[in-house]
Amino acid sequence: MEEYFSIIPEELNEKTGLNERQIEERILKNKSNQLDTQSAGKTTKEIILKNCMTLFNFLNVMLFITVISIGSFRNSFFMVSILVNTSMGIFQEIKAKKTIEKLSVLKQNQVTVLRGGKEVTIKKEEIVLDDLLFLAKGMQVPVDVCALSQGLFVDESMITGESELVEKMRGDTIYSGSLVMQGKIKSIVTQVGEETYIAKLTKEAKSFKPMRSKIQIAIDRILRVIAIGIIPIALLVLLNQFVLSAMDLSLVESRKLAIIGSTTAISSLIPEGLVLLTSVALAAGVIKLSKIKVLAQSLPAIETLARVDVLCLDKTGTITEGKMCVEEVVYYHKTKEEVDATIAFLLKQDTESNMSTEALKKVFHEDTSYRFKKENYVPFSSESKSQAIEINGQGTFVLGAFDLIVNNIETSIKVEIESALKAGYRILAFAHTPSSIMDNQVPKDGQIIALILIKDKAKSDAKQILTYFKEQGIKVKII
Repeated sequence: MEEYFSIIPEELNEKTGLNERQIEERILKNKSNQLDTQSAGKTTKEIILKNCMTLFNFLNVMLFITVISIGSFRNSFFMVSILVNTSMGIFQEIKAKKTIEKLSVLKQNQVTVLRGGKEVTIKKEEIVLDDLLFLAKGMQVPVDVCALSQGLFVDESMITGESELVEKMRGDTIYSGSLVMQGKIKSIVTQVGEETYIAKLTKEAKSFKPMRSKIQIAIDRILRVIAIGIIPIALLVLLNQFVLSAMDLSLVESRKLAIIGSTTAISSLIPEGLVLLTSVALAAGVIKLSKIKVLAQSLPAIETLARVDVLCLDKTGTITEGKMCVEEVVYYHKTKEEVDATIAFLLKQDTESNMSTEALKKVFHEDTSYRFKKENYVPFSSESKSQAIEINGQGTFVLGAFDLIVNNIETSIKVEIESALKAGYRILAFAHTPSSIMDNQVPKDGQIIALILIKDKAKSDAKQILTYFKEQGIKVKII
């Protein structure tokens, strides 16, 4: 870990931070936290060209030019369906593009940095490389940083999907997008702007990966066949129309009727109605999706979605609520009232709660009939996965992972633990020992007096949704 600190600029003073000259130098070198607001997908011009420059449109435009050239405007109304079809595709993609460009994982707008020996509050866009940034409970990390001290716990679920708190030690990288859950430290900015982890992640989310639907592929195949045969067919029809009309009309009139007749015959070969109805049906699907807040990047997205046969999901926050809930408490050796009051007293000492302790505080409430006097308190540590309190005249009480807080677990309790684990519970144990806390070291010679069974509850509609997928023949994979 210490190797990282060899790359901290020599001119940077960890006690004062960057000065004005150093800040200006980094801004001039584009080392500030300015992000490109442009989408990683197609530009508006590219979307318009993609929807206009199609084989279907090319064939119809050629017929339109032919009809207009002889002044037969009433025979050119077939272009209305072409314009409607093209406009729908352009409108949907531009609408999706604008929505996607608004996507932002970062919500933290202002941060505190150390500059010129003073703590200064600035906008996140004004952060520069090597800034000394303060991280505190409740804030979202706006840029990639390196911890300059320890004691910080972060929630990286926004970028990893895992809801477990991660403790950051001196020299550890803290990625942008992480949420600070406990602690307060000073850090040094290592990546800004487009180089941050969250910027790269957001760019991936905004990128557009075009997929052609089977309906589109089938229609394009039909159009290619028509395009190959359209020239000889056009010549034959034109010759036939010219010969028939020349028998009764003048040369000019017969030529005009021949062109109109052949254009009508050729346009009937092009499945304009099929293309338009397909676009209308897909547009109706996209509109229905938008009503339930689903963003479709292109019209064929609804058809692609209908052809899904395998769906991959993660658990936390997708099929579960992402909030811990105490399901059951099993008591041993001591009464329920005594255990509950002691746990409540221990939780009262915890000033920087995580999801598990927040769930516990909803169940265990302070009991004024019990009067405790604190002798020692060891806050929660990710290394020991526990917290402990020594109470005057009663010994030490430890709350944490069942396999780490005591050396020996009774056989009957082991059976309870195995059963709870199979049922999918997260298990916290509460143990008691008459020994004292010495040099901040928690004794492990005690016995478990309670098991707390915690679960991340499934969403109320999760079963219904998963059942629906099963009925539709869609395989669901939980990652």
